Amino acid sequence: MENISRRGIETGAEFLAEVTDTTSPNVSAEDAELLNSLLGFFDELGRNNSKDLLAESAIAAKYAGDISMRFGDLQRAEAAFNESLKRTRELAACDPDETAHVIAQAAILNELALITGLRGRLKHADNIFFRTKSLLQSCPDVMATDEGRFQYAIAHRLVASHATRIGLDEPNPNQGGGRLSLSRRFRLTDPKPGIQRARIVLQESIDVLTKLTSEHPEDQQYKVELARAYRDKAVTASLARHRTEAEQSIQSSIALFRELLAANPTLDAIRYELALTLCNTETFNMDYLRRSVEAHELCMQLLKTSPDLPHVKALYASIRTTFAERQMRINKYKAAEDTWKEVLQIYESLIKTSPNVLLYERRHSDTLESLAELKVRQGEREAARNYLEQAIEGLQIAIKRSPNSPVIRMQLNRLIQRARRQANAEKATEPVPATGK
Repeated sequence: MENISRRGIETGAEFLAEVTDTTSPNVSAEDAELLNSLLGFFDELGRNNSKDLLAESAIAAKYAGDISMRFGDLQRAEAAFNESLKRTRELAACDPDETAHVIAQAAILNELALITGLRGRLKHADNIFFRTKSLLQSCPDVMATDEGRFQYAIAHRLVASHATRIGLDEPNPNQGGGRLSLSRRFRLTDPKPGIQRARIVLQESIDVLTKLTSEHPEDQQYKVELARAYRDKAVTASLARHRTEAEQSIQSSIALFRELLAANPTLDAIRYELALTLCNTETFNMDYLRRSVEAHELCMQLLKTSPDLPHVKALYASIRTTFAERQMRINKYKAAEDTWKEVLQIYESLIKTSPNVLLYERRHSDTLESLAELKVRQGEREAARNYLEQAIEGLQIAIKRSPNSPVIRMQLNRLIQRARRQANAEKATEPVPATGK
């Protein structure tokens, strides 16, 4: 077990885990299965309440979760992290004065918050944040440590990211349930409620991480998390219509990741983070196209070493979408259509391999909507109608799997309304048949 779990983490790169990049290319989904199967064996050996065996089994469960996340199996990852959390709590009960057990619990809770956010369960992710914050603040000795403050900052960054999307699609209490009620949701004006609170929470994270980076300039994990926090700050600033702040924040994030990549040129995890930041769509200026080209070059390097990793394929699809949008703007419709169809195939593949990642469902529907818009411009109304119908059907399937996802409900609502508007526009432009006398 130790051989699998130890080789499963890139040397020096464990701290770079954000979506699914915590393990090296040497591990597989079968390794996660083996680690999970060994947990029962450790339970048998640990009946004498051996703390060492309990600690090893907690580590094994966590690594199983890391591997499952890498391959996009969020359901198994969540189960593994919950098992790790359970065993870590048992360790804390055996040794209540050990601060490391509290920090380990906070780290696992942060992983669970990330997973539930990716699965579209944003309110649940929000609740995990309050559990994490309460856990850390209940232990002054933990908050006095660098690692305790670090996990505190991560929790704040994650909840700020969730808060930019949470609560956008609350049902009207006067409406009934069912699919038709989805088209009668409240439409909130921008900037969305909660954005200012998210900005305050995120700034608290940035303040803690800035201090940690200043106190420990040689510790790269603090720089990585600070760069992510600045990237999230660009999103919240953009949503709050502070464009200058958004651009400054994304530049700060890019600069930090460039510095990290220069110091760690062989780490694909940093290369991925830099590419992800460069193709960020929350800021748009004259430099955006150059950033997209650079992101594309970095992504091509990632695809050479890890062509099957879901998050790398999703990054490539996102970058290609940027190119398709530009092709659309300069009226290169055939090129745009080919690019979007390429993107569509990628998301269809990702949905099959990672059905619990609702982000892929949403981007798949976005791509179909873009194709519909292209067909409208080309005057091919029936093709446009078919693309919208495909998008709606896909979201209806997704919402059956995750009925509590406000993101998917909002997307479905919007597309239903768009399809209705398009149908009404077509009726209004239909020629009136001549009537015989």
